[in-house]
Amino acid sequence: MPMTSHRAALQAWLEAMPFRREAVAHLMAAQEAVYLVGGSVRDALLGRHGYDLDVVTEGSAMALGRRLADALRGAFFVMDREHDVARVVVRQGEAHYHVDLAGLRAKEIEGDLRARDFTINAMAVPLRPGLGELLDPTGGLDDLRRRVLRAAYEGAFRDDPVRIIRGVRMAGAFGLHWQPETEALALATVEALRGVSPERLRDELFNILALPSAASALEHPVGQRTLPLILLLDPLDLEGALEPVRLLEQALAGAVWVGAPYGEALEGYLRQTLSVGRERRQLLKLAALHLGCGAAAPQKAEETARHLRLSRREGIHLRLALQALDDPLWRAESEPEPLSIYRYYRQVGEAGVSGALLALWAWPKGSTGERMARRAHRIIAAWFTQKGTLVEPAPLLSGQEIVRKFGLTPGPQIGALLEALREAQAAGQVHDRAEAWHYLKRLIEKGLS
Repeated sequence: MPMTSHRAALQAWLEAMPFRREAVAHLMAAQEAVYLVGGSVRDALLGRHGYDLDVVTEGSAMALGRRLADALRGAFFVMDREHDVARVVVRQGEAHYHVDLAGLRAKEIEGDLRARDFTINAMAVPLRPGLGELLDPTGGLDDLRRRVLRAAYEGAFRDDPVRIIRGVRMAGAFGLHWQPETEALALATVEALRGVSPERLRDELFNILALPSAASALEHPVGQRTLPLILLLDPLDLEGALEPVRLLEQALAGAVWVGAPYGEALEGYLRQTLSVGRERRQLLKLAALHLGCGAAAPQKAEETARHLRLSRREGIHLRLALQALDDPLWRAESEPEPLSIYRYYRQVGEAGVSGALLALWAWPKGSTGERMARRAHRIIAAWFTQKGTLVEPAPLLSGQEIVRKFGLTPGPQIGALLEALREAQAAGQVHDRAEAWHYLKRLIEKGLS
């Protein structure tokens, strides 16, 4: 953390992004007392840049939020009317900025801060007039300097068990070590996670999976105790589950993709969201956590998806990505032929790329791992560089044309002929319509129809 005064760090943080300067200028002009709090103060002191501002006001957060939205030409949202929580969303170019506003949770700001989750989130800076003195009733600044994660008060986890999972993420994200007393409190309270809504568990888990080193965060004893409760898996199924995630993260972050013709396309694939706010990269890590379930992994992952209220598309993707590992091409001694790759993607679709990435979990472990890595590269490359010729060959003939040409009756046999034609295209046996007609004629003469 930069060894500068809190005011200098905050000023530099505000100046680094025009949106922050503009938003804070409007907040400073408010009649009621307004404070920059929590993650915003923490990130400013760490020199970390994000798109969010966290604000507390002694007045009405709803009223302040509406005025701020008008001033910034943004959108206003009521997040929790009962507890006076609102959000302002401002779009500037491709970026979306959030200002989260809340009324005081206590009679005064110090009481509000003391009721927060961790000391490093329990700091505030008054925004009127100018930047005031740092308010730090629980010693968060010192903990931040010492890289310590400490609960703001003894009942922090009892009052909201989800804070335990949040602590796992924060320790991993900021390189913090758990204070022994805080770790003991978390472990003593962890069973209370059974009573938390699946949606809240899901959101906190996916925040962890978004970290570049999620495996390191989850390997802490607190993380390992939370995982079975979040995923509803037997702890035995999770033994060694973090090693595949770690190897996967190393592969995705390393130089293994540098120079690959599909490197940029693969990054786009991993960043794609299958549901709002959840990237395919996070789903891939979630799938890897199920590898210890063996043959039951696809089914278990789909059950996890239902439990965590993931979308249907996400659940199917998880199941197919793990199902892809059972394809015969992974067990074959020789390198996969084009037809094998076509059939692989025919079975699992776009999830086949995730399946190939999961296959890297055994890499690099000797000659077998090296062979699997080469195979994974070949299969991934096919999706991004040969999609129209090998993975999904462009149709040369239609079913109606086949019916008319050969006087056949519409039905399953037409589908079988079309599939046989696609396989012939993938195998390089058929290249144009003339060859397609000739190929089908021979099949029909042999009695395939």
